[in-house]
Amino acid sequence: MTPDQPFQFRRRDVLRTLGAGALALGASAVAAEGESERTFVIEQGDTCRTIEPLGDGSQTVESFYDYGQSTGFSSAGTTDYQRPNSSLVFLYHGSEGLSLVFVHGTYEKGGDGGSASVTITGLPEPVDWVVEDDRYESETSYDRWRRDEGRREVDWTWTGDRTDGGALRGLAGEFDVTVDMQFNEDAALFGQYYDGTVETWELLSGDASDPDRLTLSLSEPIRLRTGSCEDGSGGTGETPDETPEKPDEPDEPEKPDEYEVEVNVRPALQKAIVNPESRVSIPVAVYSTDEFDARTVDTSTIAFGPAGASPTRLATVDLNADGREDLLAFFEVQALGLEKDTEELEFRAETEDGTPVRGSDEIEFFPPFEDDDDDDDDDDDEEEVEREREEDYEDEEDDEDEEEDEDDDDDDDEEEDGIVQWPGGDEEPGPPEGVPGRGPPEDVPGRGPPDEPPGRGGR
Repeated sequence: MTPDQPFQFRRRDVLRTLGAGALALGASAVAAEGESERTFVIEQGDTCRTIEPLGDGSQTVESFYDYGQSTGFSSAGTTDYQRPNSSLVFLYHGSEGLSLVFVHGTYEKGGDGGSASVTITGLPEPVDWVVEDDRYESETSYDRWRRDEGRREVDWTWTGDRTDGGALRGLAGEFDVTVDMQFNEDAALFGQYYDGTVETWELLSGDASDPDRLTLSLSEPIRLRTGSCEDGSGGTGETPDETPEKPDEPDEPEKPDEYEVEVNVRPALQKAIVNPESRVSIPVAVYSTDEFDARTVDTSTIAFGPAGASPTRLATVDLNADGREDLLAFFEVQALGLEKDTEELEFRAETEDGTPVRGSDEIEFFPPFEDDDDDDDDDDDEEEVEREREEDYEDEEDDEDEEEDEDDDDDDDEEEDGIVQWPGGDEEPGPPEGVPGRGPPEDVPGRGPPDEPPGRGGR
């Protein structure tokens, strides 16, 4: 029997043999006639399918799930159904009634772990949890279980090579249950204790030894109920007479050849001031718009500034409070390849689908830019000044030599004339013949010092 065909589910009482075989057979037939028949369907979106519970009623759901300390607080009984990074849901026919079963992750079969939250509504009383995977007294028991009338809520999180989940028993009679499952980022415990994501959500149906697997959407709730897809109680049915026309989907906006984006260097400042001697990183903002999502930038393709620097850090945050997350990248100043005439810095990258992204921002240097050429010019200026000083010094020496030569010539002329120039411009006669020395003789009147200077008395 396939899940596309309605099936009949019969619950049979286990009869004890109290007499002859014919008596037992007759009692069994009477019990079978009195047993009501139920069919089950699952709906998600516009899809409705008939499903069949696993199990033949020979064991309890607790034994089937096989959860406990000896199994690493995981489901050892469902390992044949488990898949890495997957979540399962199915109905189980056990010896004590019909159960709704959830199994997340795998027991020693790989996987990265994950997180899921569920809200189950429309439950008939007295349905309740008979298996609570990872509900135990320990600091590492992170799951949260909540009960309300007709409603159950659970937040699950699990590590790799371990399972999470549970079993709700007591789905007797007619029921209509909605299961709203939230996975990954939408789960309450996502990223708080364990990494990993759920990639597939599947419903199992049919033969327990080889069940059919129906892949479900991770983002829509499911509805499990008694009845059929044709009874008008929900869904469009598996084979409807008329398929409703889907509304025309809006045309996708034409993808541009290149995204011209707004870029701000040091967005917290009114002006993009850059210290060219700085040894730290500066932030650069790339803003999202209605047409461009900055989160789609392939960060491995980012190049910034004349040297095409790569970012040292990245973050996504709504910088301008417009409800869109922007890209914030940090670059080392010394890696940008700044030059004295650099007036703007360009951001270059590609989106994940290969579309080029371009944007730039004007900058100002403070303190002013100084490069190696400036240092060379300063050195040249100093050498030129030094050369001029040496030339001036040589000219001064030549002038002094010429003055000395002129003085010697004047002395020679004066000696020839017998005249000596004294201070004050007086011309005095040269020394008499035979008197050595250049000064006047001691007996010349008026030249020797007086016995006592005028105005000064002896002591």
